[in-house]
Amino acid sequence: MSTTAANWKPSFGPISGPFRGSLKHHQSEGLAWLLERPNAVLADDVGLGKTVQALAYIGELDAAGQLPRHGNSICRVLWITDAPLQSKDRAEVEKFLPDFTVATSLDPELRDSQKQRGIFKAKYGLGPDVLTVSYEWATSRRHWLAQVGRPALVVLDEAMKIKGGGIRFEAIELLTGRADRVLAMTATPYENNPMELYWLLRAARVPGLWGEGVFKNQFVEWEKREVTFGQWENRPVGWVESRLPEVRDLLSRVMLHRDVTAAGLTLPDVVRIERTIPLSPAQKQEYDAASQRQGRATLQAMDALSKAFRSDSPLIDALLVELHKRHRQQVVIYCELLFVLDLVEQELQTRGISYARIEGKVKEDERAAAVERFRSGEAQILLGSRVLERGLNLQHCRTLISLDVSWNPARERQREGRLRRIGSSFDAVEHVMLLPDTPLVAAKWAKLAIKRDQGQLAVGV
Repeated sequence: MSTTAANWKPSFGPISGPFRGSLKHHQSEGLAWLLERPNAVLADDVGLGKTVQALAYIGELDAAGQLPRHGNSICRVLWITDAPLQSKDRAEVEKFLPDFTVATSLDPELRDSQKQRGIFKAKYGLGPDVLTVSYEWATSRRHWLAQVGRPALVVLDEAMKIKGGGIRFEAIELLTGRADRVLAMTATPYENNPMELYWLLRAARVPGLWGEGVFKNQFVEWEKREVTFGQWENRPVGWVESRLPEVRDLLSRVMLHRDVTAAGLTLPDVVRIERTIPLSPAQKQEYDAASQRQGRATLQAMDALSKAFRSDSPLIDALLVELHKRHRQQVVIYCELLFVLDLVEQELQTRGISYARIEGKVKEDERAAAVERFRSGEAQILLGSRVLERGLNLQHCRTLISLDVSWNPARERQREGRLRRIGSSFDAVEHVMLLPDTPLVAAKWAKLAIKRDQGQLAVGV
């Protein structure tokens, strides 16, 4: 299902602005759609080229005189993105809009909050045309950004970074409220519950959106759950189905969502292979304990928790079987848990299999170098954690192996989207899911199915 209005017809002609590049047919149609909407959400599926459409959009706005510099504004376009993608997005701007000046929050001039405005302006004069910053940086500097004028356009790349509301959403809403235009981009406009979609639409300032109280009370199903002993909270779990026609009507006007078929393209099919890996009772207990403490336990605690699992690892044995089947083929290996990632790395080292590893703590330049080793064929395996889910073009590879799953169906699709992209020479890509047989993993697998159904109801994802 597409949320494109059924009666909408593209009316866009040849590109006349400073954009240097070519657009596929669906991208030209997307550009025409965007030019008609000052506030919109571009939600094309993974791999369909949302960034290119956004850059062409910027170029056409510039040619039409719709990207003015307001007073002492620090930039004309404020591009907010996931932290690891800043350098990549800067390179894309420089490639497709070579006449534009572009800076990022990684630049030394923006690291000192006391001096940043003066030094930055001294280097860029009135400021760069495009300033690319991370969501974290924009949140911490929101008041400074709001004080130094207003941009003509705010682009929210990977826009579901604000899905949880809270201070990050409030910061982004402050900044988008000062812009002439807002473009939010995400391949996953529905991930866990309807409130996340609401925050996305509100940050994009789309017209016709209901007030927060109305949306919560009339459009969302809530469930009371016990958080800790004796403490309860209401959590959004799905849609009030009688109100879904109104939601779909709004989305048809403000959000462009196309899958591969709607875009008129042929991408590789995804062949999913699911294997349940039996564990001993002790291993099940240790594995789930490590899963629940991931991200908040010390390294020493994680090591202690996983000792029983490390002593005999059926999950790693199953991975080696899959790698043996694909002897000398390049493979992307995703690990949900960091201690499992360590186990895989140890096994690859023992067997002399070349690999490149990336995770959140790896610096951006080292991460880029690791990915290039994999792209060049120097490394047979690309091994990593959540950083494998966004911003990487790995269409030269045909096999992804995931050890465990997440709670979020959008993350599963993002991983697959690194391989299933325009330019792939494969008819199909494989996603092998090795699922430890534990209660927690079974609960995640069941929850994924429910969330997929809820996303399909309104958005078609």
